Amino acid sequence: MITGDKKLPESEAMEMAYRAIGQGAAGADMARKLFQVSGPVATLRALAILVQEGRSGAAVYKMYCDLAERQTVRHLTACG
Repeated sequence: MITGDKKLPESEAMEMAYRAIGQGAAGADMARKLFQVSGPVATLRALAILVQEGRSGAAVYKMYCDLAERQTVRHLTACG
């Protein structure tokens, strides 16, 4: 379990979760930080795919960006 870390950019958080799963973690939990991201629903969907299908951090980050852009009206600077 990784706890107490500072808030990371979404791309780095996805990569960290991917590495943790690759090293034997059974899942990922973003706790309250999930509600601090631009697209919490997109983040949950991307993390679920990372955990359940084993896709890479980069792949799920791209998916996160696509989902978040569809779910919000404002421009997401996180996805550049």
